[in-house]
Amino acid sequence: MPVERKPYDYVAPTPVRHDVSDEEVMVAEARLRRALLLNKDLKTPRHGISRSDAETFLKWVTENDRLAYHEQYPERPLVLTDIGSVCGRSASLCYWPLKSVLPDDRLNIFNIGGLFGKHAGIHEAVAVKLPISEDGNVSDKVFLLDNSYGQFFWPEFNTPPREQFAEGYFVTQTEEGREFAGQLLRNGFIEMTTKNASTYIKGFEDFKKQADPHITMQDYVMADPATTFMHPRISNFKLRPEKPVDWLPPEIMARDTLQDVALQTPLTAYLKIHENTIPREIHAKAFGKAREGETSKLAL
Repeated sequence: MPVERKPYDYVAPTPVRHDVSDEEVMVAEARLRRALLLNKDLKTPRHGISRSDAETFLKWVTENDRLAYHEQYPERPLVLTDIGSVCGRSASLCYWPLKSVLPDDRLNIFNIGGLFGKHAGIHEAVAVKLPISEDGNVSDKVFLLDNSYGQFFWPEFNTPPREQFAEGYFVTQTEEGREFAGQLLRNGFIEMTTKNASTYIKGFEDFKKQADPHITMQDYVMADPATTFMHPRISNFKLRPEKPVDWLPPEIMARDTLQDVALQTPLTAYLKIHENTIPREIHAKAFGKAREGETSKLAL
């Protein structure tokens, strides 16, 4: 017998365009690299970047992921994608440029199925941990990058005759959840405060409970939801450590190449590797500027 549910009336917002200049990104990157270097041997971070620099860096990564998405699927609106089709590609396109800057303990590409004890193939996204300086204090903040979250908000997946609704239905049953979803869908990334992390997790938990009402999450999830997404237990590279997605160029799959790329700016490295996956006129313009810029000469 179908479960009676409230009507689904959520209208997903349109993603905003992150229009940041190459120069802004390179300055933000230089400051982030400097902070990471100074914090390298410290147990707790003493050096950080501003929230504005962090958002500039994440906006650039998010926007390039979206450009690649539109190149692959020009007929689809970004916020409403076919369910289950693009999260792995989107996560990989965010992960690899970040890999050229962030060490492994500050970057994780994950499958949220790991929250329930095993990789259930639910959804893939990326989490980063950045040292943020605010009001004279420095602390690590976790951010989620999830450009394909919109796939769970299709009305067709959240209305009868479908018996099992998607995650978007459950998230939008509260005003708090709608606010969270709106921010993530518009920007493509969000800070994973305890409240935001719990909201994100609960949508997937409620989705899973439709098929298995007795499903439970792992202990480490409830202990600290905000840091859950950095946990190695949900890292998707245990499933495919060498091959993020099968359609990426061979250069991005080689470990040696990744070590070389780590010595370059992500702007140069990312565009060079993804030359065939983004519009050529955009690549030519951005890559030309990247070659002209020198991070070492930028003001820190």
